[in-house]
Amino acid sequence: MTIEANMPTLPPFTGRAGYARPVLEGLARRAEPVAIAFFAVIVGLALFSVFIAAIGKSPMQLFQLMYAGGFGSWFSIQNSLSRAAPLLLTALCVTLPAHLGLVVIGAKGRSCSLAARPGRNRRSADRQRAAASRGC
Repeated sequence: MTIEANMPTLPPFTGRAGYARPVLEGLARRAEPVAIAFFAVIVGLALFSVFIAAIGKSPMQLFQLMYAGGFGSWFSIQNSLSRAAPLLLTALCVTLPAHLGLVVIGAKGRSCSLAARPGRNRRSADRQRAAASRGC
């Protein structure tokens, strides 16, 4: 006698495999942004390789030179980090206020964006009057 998976008399499996589904779903949910970013980089490198090959140069040689220039020696690693630090700090300065709902574009832009947010207390009304006097 053979047992088939869709037999009505077959008891359901109640082992530890039932616990794997939520774990795998959580893992897939966390891995999705990483996979999307990874494939975006791969597609970008492939398109860049097509353009480099179109001008008659070797894409692999270019990637090797770029890697050696960025990470080939201790000096190049320090140089890469010192050039990347201002960009990372700028991104941080934009991201933190954006999570708070603020838009920071210089001093006047900051005060105008704070005044444009509707509020229910006296301080927001004061901000709106002050922004109106500055011409925002």
